[in-house]
Amino acid sequence: MKIVSSQALSNPAYFKTGIKSFDTAYGGLRSGLVYLVSGEEKSGRTSLALQIACIASRDSVRTYFLDCGGHIHYLRLSRIAAHWGADLSKIKITFPRSFKEQERTIIWVADTAPAGSLVIADDFTYLHRVQMVGDVNIDKSLFHSLAFQMACLKEACKTRNLTSIFITDVHDVPPKGITTPVASAITTYFADVHLRLFSDVSGLKMLKVVQGLPTGEYRLRIHEGGISED
Repeated sequence: MKIVSSQALSNPAYFKTGIKSFDTAYGGLRSGLVYLVSGEEKSGRTSLALQIACIASRDSVRTYFLDCGGHIHYLRLSRIAAHWGADLSKIKITFPRSFKEQERTIIWVADTAPAGSLVIADDFTYLHRVQMVGDVNIDKSLFHSLAFQMACLKEACKTRNLTSIFITDVHDVPPKGITTPVASAITTYFADVHLRLFSDVSGLKMLKVVQGLPTGEYRLRIHEGGISED
C-alpha cells in the first residue's frame, strides 16, 4: 500500500488497500480520517487491515495495531507480509488484556504516535462486550470510555494527520431487519467513512461503502497473500 498524492484533492496522502478497483475509485484511504470497517467474523476484515498495514510499511509508515480480540495469527501475518514485501519492523502489534488496558493504549498512541502514522484497532468493541454486566449504571461508563477512545484518536487524526481504522463486529436488529456494527451509535458517529465486509447470497465476499464516500461495492477473494478482487 503506497502513500500517493493527489493534485485533485489538495495533495492529501492515501493509503492503498491492495483492492485495485477501490483504490482506483477513491485513491485508497485518505489520511487524517477515521475509518470504520464492520463485518462478521471471517469476512476478511482482519486480512484487509493487515494488508493495508503491510503495504504502508513499504513506505516506512508506522502502524500501531491493537489486536483487541486476539485475531492475529503470526502465520497469516507472515504470508501477507511476504506477498506484499512488507517491512514488519514498521508494524507494532499490541494485545490489550482488558478494556482498561485498551483505553490506556489508545490514549498513549493518540499522544505519541508520529505524525502520519496508521492506527488500527481490530475488534475494537470486543473487550467492551466482554466487560459488560447488564447493569445500566455500570455499563454506561463502558460506553463513555468507548466514545472517549474514538474521540481521542479522531482528534489526533485532525491535529497530527494520523489515520485510524476501527474494526468491529456486527449484529442483527430483528425489528428493523438490518445488520449494524456493534455499538453503532458511537462507532458510526465518530467514523468519517464506513466500509462493510459481508458475504452475499452466493457466499462471495463483498466490500461495500456505507457512508462517507460515493457508494460502491467490490467482489473480493481471500487468499494466502491477503485479500483482492475476485
